[in-house]
Amino acid sequence: MRSAKYENTMKNTDETPELSYHLIQQAVSGESKAVEKILHIYDKYINSVVMFETTDMNGNTIKTIDEDMKIQI
Repeated sequence: MRSAKYENTMKNTDETPELSYHLIQQAVSGESKAVEKILHIYDKYINSVVMFETTDMNGNTIKTIDEDMKIQI
């Protein structure tokens, strides 16, 4: 069940929270749910930064996310 204080940070069209000053304040004060929401907002960007391409034996390009690097970020 979602807490009422986080309801105003959620968009109606999808489940990606909206980055707001209030959400950042909550994360800075140590609320783990707020930190998780911020990481969720930036997940696509982080994935794009840690993605690398390799080529298999058939010449196909394979995109892979470096999970260790993602954890470091």
